[in-house]
Amino acid sequence: FKDGILGLPPSDVLRFRSEDYRILIRPSGTEPKIKIYLQARGGTDEEANCRIGEMKLLVDKLLGI
Repeated sequence: FKDGILGLPPSDVLRFRSEDYRILIRPSGTEPKIKIYLQARGGTDEEANCRIGEMKLLVDKLLGI
């Protein structure tokens, strides 16, 4: 999003996506922290929530939490 995208202004945002997942990473605008947004698609709410849980575990592992 460095140069702006879809009519949005330029921003320090990273987006990773696949057919069923999307992860957005950006710095906080007011605090010294990074914000991570997880989105998932599933045939049911339960399936989507399960995928979000899997992504949370992966992010925690990558961050050493």
